[in-house]
Amino acid sequence: MIIPGMVLAHDEEIRRALRRDGESRLVFRGPDNLTVESERSIYMTPRQVLDREIEAFSGLIREINDLGTGPLESLQTGERI
Repeated sequence: MIIPGMVLAHDEEIRRALRRDGESRLVFRGPDNLTVESERSIYMTPRQVLDREIEAFSGLIREINDLGTGPLESLQTGERI
């Protein structure tokens, strides 16, 4: 599970909350922001805003790809992940 990087919670609290159902999950912090804050964007060109957002989304996509899709057994049996 990927959570926002700047979420205001301690990692251990997040893990505990996500494991209440008895399932163990890997928890990672993702990028801080996927978009540029409006206060910052007024000083940027539209191209600079797009470049920053593309960089943030690309980082998230790389992180998702690095984590993979799940156990190979799930893919072979056709179970939904």
